Amino acid sequence: MKNLSIFLLAAPLTLTAALLDDNEGRLSDERADCPPGIIAISEVYGVPQATDVFVQGRVTVPSGVFFGATRDPGFAMHDGTRGVYVQTRTDLKLEFGDTVRVSGMTGRLNGMETIEARDIEEIEEHEVQLPTGHVEISTEGSVVVVTGVITRIVDDNQFGAKVFVDDGTGEVDVFLSSSTELHSDIPDFVEVGRRIRVRGYVAYFPNFSSQPEIDPRTRKDLREIED
Repeated sequence: MKNLSIFLLAAPLTLTAALLDDNEGRLSDERADCPPGIIAISEVYGVPQATDVFVQGRVTVPSGVFFGATRDPGFAMHDGTRGVYVQTRTDLKLEFGDTVRVSGMTGRLNGMETIEARDIEEIEEHEVQLPTGHVEISTEGSVVVVTGVITRIVDDNQFGAKVFVDDGTGEVDVFLSSSTELHSDIPDFVEVGRRIRVRGYVAYFPNFSSQPEIDPRTRKDLREIED
């Protein structure tokens, strides 16, 4: 999961939501794995202004696309029951199809119903949070999340760079492939001693290493953790 602002939230309720079918561009009956407290977006339209709400859905309008009209870098989302525009202070670079959880207050933007976001969390379906020392061969092919301190950085020549991360349970190799934007534009916080959160695909190349590695895909897969 990627926490894009802060976090908070509300009363227990479980939502079974239809999700967007990306292949056919229509709604499907796929069930969403939603934690307690989430309500259907359709319910957002029936509550008073400035009410705390917590919703989950997929991005239908990427961040900042409607800035010319709204003067707001927000985005729109849909959960199968209805959609809503989410106001944000900054452009979070969310893309079509990203799955997000949003907590905030109901509001209006030039009369349009919105959610004024307080906290936005981007989630990866079927991702697993693991200690760094538990990224084992059995996790190959999965998308996982680890958090730890950068212990060393190793140049891997034309292939990219290896960033080793440890939370106290053992190091894991976070590989920044030369074919990704992460290698060509490594974030400033990728330094020895800094604490980071990593999300990525678990790859295992036994011809090169006895241990699997985590391969982040974009800059959104790396985040600094501030104490």
